[in-house]
Amino acid sequence: MGVRLAGALSAAAALGVLGAGQAVAETTNAESPVPFTVMGPVGVLAVIFGVGGLVVGLIRRRKVTPTVTEANRKIEQVSVTVPVTLPAQRRPQADHTA
Repeated sequence: MGVRLAGALSAAAALGVLGAGQAVAETTNAESPVPFTVMGPVGVLAVIFGVGGLVVGLIRRRKVTPTVTEANRKIEQVSVTVPVTLPAQRRPQADHTA
């Protein structure tokens, strides 16, 4: 199943790359009447916020050693033995004299 999934994803990625190459070749260079666009700074801010969120998430995920209290102390394994009584052995039918 893993090989099939990897093959399907590889084929989809290859088709996406080929389609993107054709799309880029067909686009025209349209000049904007506005000399400055907002897309550059917005993209940079999005990357900064993304990296900042990643760093904050990794810092918050760091494990803190908890203080040991009575409620969360380690429980030692206890072995329990239960006496087992076996039934008396039955005599074979051939030995039974009535």
